[in-house]
Amino acid sequence: MKKRLGYLMIIGSIAALAATAGCGGSGAADSSAAPVSAEGAVSGAETAAGAIGESGAAGEETAVQETTSETVQVKDYTERAVVTEDRLTWEYNDSTATIRIRGTGPMKDYGGSLFAEHDYEGDYPPWIEYKDKAQHVIVDEGITGIGKCAFLNFTALESTELPKSLDYVGEASFYYCEKLNNVTMPHVRILEKDCFAVSSIGGNTGRIVIPEGCEYIDQYAFADIDSRVSVVFPSTLKDMAPSAFLNYPISAYDVAEGNERYMSKDGILYSRDGKTIYRVPNLNGKTGYEIPEGVETLAPVSFKNLTEITRIRIPSSVKEMSEAFGGNHKLESFELAENNPLFKAVDGVLFTKDGKEMISYPQAKNDEIYSIPAGTEHLKPGAIHLSPFRVIYFPSSYIGPQEIEPVPGIYAGELKEAHYAEGIKVIGPQSMAYCEGLETLYFPNSLKKIGKQAFITAAGLKDIYYEGTEAEWKAVEIEEGNEFLTQATVHFSK
Repeated sequence: MKKRLGYLMIIGSIAALAATAGCGGSGAADSSAAPVSAEGAVSGAETAAGAIGESGAAGEETAVQETTSETVQVKDYTERAVVTEDRLTWEYNDSTATIRIRGTGPMKDYGGSLFAEHDYEGDYPPWIEYKDKAQHVIVDEGITGIGKCAFLNFTALESTELPKSLDYVGEASFYYCEKLNNVTMPHVRILEKDCFAVSSIGGNTGRIVIPEGCEYIDQYAFADIDSRVSVVFPSTLKDMAPSAFLNYPISAYDVAEGNERYMSKDGILYSRDGKTIYRVPNLNGKTGYEIPEGVETLAPVSFKNLTEITRIRIPSSVKEMSEAFGGNHKLESFELAENNPLFKAVDGVLFTKDGKEMISYPQAKNDEIYSIPAGTEHLKPGAIHLSPFRVIYFPSSYIGPQEIEPVPGIYAGELKEAHYAEGIKVIGPQSMAYCEGLETLYFPNSLKKIGKQAFITAAGLKDIYYEGTEAEWKAVEIEEGNEFLTQATVHFSK
């Protein structure tokens, strides 16, 4: 299974998930597959449906309670009720290894948070005992929503047939379904986060077709899909999270005619006016890429995980980029048009034009020691993510990142040693958060304050060299979340 950056904690044992289950963890399986499609049949599902029959006599039937709900904000773009009970009935047919669900309205939401190992509420779906047996799931017409975590980690599940009445597929509903390779989904309006985050979908045909009627696709919905798969978006799609198709670049993106928000050109996903690049696919062996003149915005993760690219040229028209890069293991340099008014490259490293912010350091630049240029005040989130250097020097102008996501490994890489120049008075909150390999720090006598969680994960920190006396060191204000500083040996120059 593939681990996804972005989770604060990861589930420890998949096999034990029935006992400790939560919507936690990450990953995908390398299974053979077939598409999510608006058309076509689910392999094995029709046989299973026939064996059960309309009466369900071949299976065991269980009634569930009436629907009650509370309204909460589920997405930035829409609201729906969190369903706490449902009117549905279900049965399992042992001879066909099929779960069939009947009824009207939405399915109950199960489980707890995706982001914490021990936050599962013990609210298992009633069919949990078949998580390692069920190969097919059939959801009958009349059902409008697949509940959160409804089939999380159903390890034997190969196919699912969803109804035309479906409005949404809930958060992590088919997450960790390693063998899921065929989904019939004639209609859906909302695909919630992590709903189909498995690599197997689409593998047989090399295509995922999102059905007409779909309006919203949330983060990580298809996060671990194999890079050999292309994706076709419907004309109805209104909004999609930047990370919907993380972690691997799709082979190509295509958009149906009539879509008012998106278009595709050469397999790249653009805004309708062509001014924003949302996602660049696998470049099929190309090592250099020149962003077309006229593009103004590089959306978050738009160039994420292009593992073969070595060079990116940015035109003068680009005005905005936010965490567009990352996981570009072979990227050696950025090139900027000389007349770009907002950005520049300094020895291949991407900065704002005034030099105050470092945006991205190429992962394959291969400096063992890197000195951030004088005048730099901030590192953008992920600016030195997985960078190769072992030693970094911060200039006296340095303040810290303006913001940082709490993502393990955000600065990771080989960094072992950090030097702060004389004149630095404050090391900002979380400024070196998640530099997990740090062993040695050099602080100036001018230092007055270390912000909250600046070194929150520096568990391997051994030595601190301080250009002052012990009394002066004790006067430095160290905010919470820097406990590892107290475990290191402090060396004083006076």
